[in-house]
Amino acid sequence: LITGAVAGTMNALKASNKQPSVKRFVLTSPSVAAVLLRPEVEGIVATENPWNDEAMAAAQGSSSPACWCMAYAGSKTEAERAVW
Repeated sequence: LITGAVAGTMNALKASNKQPSVKRFVLTSPSVAAVLLRPEVEGIVATENPWNDEAMAAAQGSSSPACWCMAYAGSKTEAERAVW
């Protein structure tokens, strides 16, 4: 999932770069790329650190289908990081 998300995002960026009519590339990303919102944990704050490293670590360390949300968050985090 992570590899596919990164490849797909980078393909969109590279394709837009080849088109002279494209002046800007805007990547919109879900909030999980920045921070995991967990109601059971108090004090979670989004900061200037733009990457959700917690999701990446969890996504890379688990193959359980129950962790689909971490895999999704990790894939979005890595795709956005690749564009930057």
